Amino acid sequence: MKSLSILERLQRHGVGLRRIEADRASSGAAESIRPPCEVNGFAGSTSERRPSALTPIPPSSEELGAISIVETVHPIGSCHGDWPIGPLDSRAAAAVSWAAREPRSAEVIPGDRLYIDTETTGLHAGAGSLVFLLGVGRYEARGFVVRQYFLRDPTAEEQYWRRVHQDISGARVLVSFHGKSFDRPRLRDRCLFHRQDPLFEDWPHVDLYHASRRLWKDSLPDVRLQTLERHQLGFVRSCDLPGSECPQAYFQWLRGEGDRTPEILLHNRLDILSLAALECKVSAVFEAALGGDVAWRAAFLAWEAGATEVAIPMIGNLRQSPIPAPAGLIPKLASSLARRQQNQLAIAVLEHEYAARRETPTLWKWARLLEQSGEWERVFALTQTHSLAATPPWPARWLRLRGRATRRLARPQVRV
Repeated sequence: MKSLSILERLQRHGVGLRRIEADRASSGAAESIRPPCEVNGFAGSTSERRPSALTPIPPSSEELGAISIVETVHPIGSCHGDWPIGPLDSRAAAAVSWAAREPRSAEVIPGDRLYIDTETTGLHAGAGSLVFLLGVGRYEARGFVVRQYFLRDPTAEEQYWRRVHQDISGARVLVSFHGKSFDRPRLRDRCLFHRQDPLFEDWPHVDLYHASRRLWKDSLPDVRLQTLERHQLGFVRSCDLPGSECPQAYFQWLRGEGDRTPEILLHNRLDILSLAALECKVSAVFEAALGGDVAWRAAFLAWEAGATEVAIPMIGNLRQSPIPAPAGLIPKLASSLARRQQNQLAIAVLEHEYAARRETPTLWKWARLLEQSGEWERVFALTQTHSLAATPPWPARWLRLRGRATRRLARPQVRV
């Protein structure tokens, strides 16, 4: 029987792509999730459905001996779930850098960003763990291009990494999900094993796992990629090969016991499309007029990154909202504001937090900041109208503060 190329097997598996689209259309799991009307310059809404990123321009394949390279092109603006895929402008790239705490990634043009995901033969590190599939997404003039480098023969790994080095030239920023702790160390190990320069060494690295955790850790059951797809992107996978089964499927294919390579390729490609869409969603959190804890976290991240022109208006709007900030966030934000001479804004957010939670430490921090700002009338009024917890050391502290305010107000005012 004639052996089929990767492209022929992928085309034969195309019914799986259509089935996934049909399942998503009939599923109600993502119907309640809606994107904003505009994301990074792509206007539209769910009522004006864009083409799906799951139906790209027909893929092409290149067979290089023991290496197969499958390329798919996804038009700019096509949707992955409910979110359009498109390159970030400078403002959106800066917002993603705040969430990822990677300031070096803010000034890079979209074509310089690589979105990567790997499939390996195991989760362990060391020479025995192979990277048999590397997916790389990149914005080009044709659209969002996903190239997947599939290792058909493990003995050709040295040639495999030489080709990858050749193809990623010109890029400068890495975007991944959990890549700092998994993908990049595995890639580094394999390159060093073959005495080649490590991939992505010293590149700015936007790890969207950490960015997502900073924004949504309190509002989601977990921050796994598929959880974020379901809750933040409105995308539900169906008939997807779990990542944990990809190594077994690869070994079975090497032994000639079945061909699930199209499913492996599809799983890897979905991960990369989710990276591109999730990056758009992260940037939109800083631009959209969102409420709740995610907006407070976005404001805090922008402030910590030094983006005062974005953070101060966000904080000013949020303190008018009745929705409390995430527990423990406001004291850290207030301290940071006070260190940068934004005492009045720090006082305002502490007042907002105390009104929402009525917690003794917040009241004490609010009163102390008023004292440091010299607002003795407000300090005295606060000690008269509020009481701290009855447990030590709060009562004694409160009485000493009231005494200081009383003595200060009793001093004769010196007129100049």
